[in-house]
Amino acid sequence: MFAPRTLLTLLAATILLAGALPASGTIITLQPGPTEGKDTRVFDYTYGTTDNDNTNFGADSLMWVGSNTWRGGYHNRTFLTFDLSSIPATNTVLSAKLDLYLDYMEHRNLSDTVYVRRLTNDWTEGTGGIVPDPGAYDPNVPATWNNQPPADATNWASLTIPVQGPSGHGSVGKWFSWDITALVEAWTDGTYPNDGLMLIATPTGTGGPTYRFASSDHVTTTWRPTLTVEHGVYYEAFNIGDRDGNQDEFEQEGDLRNDAQFYDDAGDYTGVTGITGVGADVASAEPWINNDSTTEGFPRALTSDRPDLDIFFMLSPEQGNLSSRLDFETNLIMLGTGSSHDLEFLLNGTVFDSLTNVTSATLVQSSIDPSLLVPGGNVLSIRRTGGGSASPWIQFDYLTLSGITSTIIPEPSTFLIWSLLAGLGLGLGWRRRRTK
Repeated sequence: MFAPRTLLTLLAATILLAGALPASGTIITLQPGPTEGKDTRVFDYTYGTTDNDNTNFGADSLMWVGSNTWRGGYHNRTFLTFDLSSIPATNTVLSAKLDLYLDYMEHRNLSDTVYVRRLTNDWTEGTGGIVPDPGAYDPNVPATWNNQPPADATNWASLTIPVQGPSGHGSVGKWFSWDITALVEAWTDGTYPNDGLMLIATPTGTGGPTYRFASSDHVTTTWRPTLTVEHGVYYEAFNIGDRDGNQDEFEQEGDLRNDAQFYDDAGDYTGVTGITGVGADVASAEPWINNDSTTEGFPRALTSDRPDLDIFFMLSPEQGNLSSRLDFETNLIMLGTGSSHDLEFLLNGTVFDSLTNVTSATLVQSSIDPSLLVPGGNVLSIRRTGGGSASPWIQFDYLTLSGITSTIIPEPSTFLIWSLLAGLGLGLGWRRRRTK
């Protein structure tokens, strides 16, 4: 059902070598069939001699959600679990979308909201038939209304399904989607065990519509429940400062202590131009503080005399080519008394954010177009473009640039090619985290 990891790896390597630059994480689409799928509904309805409360529907091709007052009232809930073992726990989930095919609906002239809740215990799908009531919940007994897995009270996602037709019952034939990104992230990062989810209509409603969705046992394979997940590897392009509300780890700004170019990584930046000019070829990363008369060290502030700052950093081929998200954050603190500041932020010469009339401590959080990145040398620039007062300084607490890339890593042969290119001076070295 899923493409082998080796095939994905080889495909990614081919894309990289061909020069294509996809800007997305790894996308997996899960649409399991009868063997690997795990879904069922439970039904609270007793009419005549039918004991639906103790009936298991694990082999049914259809799943129902909703409640109604017909013949004394009934309630339907649906449970699903998807196998997420292919997503590494260290990865970040960028998006997760649950798609269900609604083939039929009772009371199509009514609308209701269907909620997603997290199951808090394992459960057994079963193969159908009457199941003796165990008395207390037993995860090893097939799911029924009287033996349904518990769920938390949080609505992790919701969707209001609009009116689908005139009064009465009938076919619908439409897909509906729930955004369950937060829930899938909580499962994959280990916050909660992946016991699956419950679909429940407005919990207090009894006279609403009921929805019939295709299950993983449905004979029409394209109608089966689908979960599409995009995920990737988090990385820090640079992380400067201690997030402690002061600048003790930085140099005092000034020509006798540092210059306006800071090198977070070793490398050749002679082909990279910032707002202060062309970068240099540096043999080692710069320390945040040096406490001597050299020009090494990170300046703690921008001033009217020192209005510009360039931060040079290196990226790997995956980070430079396959980043699907890029975020910048800095905390601006300890402004000069009565001062105001106009600021501009650039990545590789392109403005991605700007601020005007900053007069107090400000947290800057910016989303950046990842296509501005390149493999090898990059530069993020900050410029004080205007402002005033007799004490025109604005100081940094910390600065962080982070991103997410595809999880696809080149095969060893591809890695050797990248290493060879790096050896030829193309600046394609692997990113490593540096501490102060």
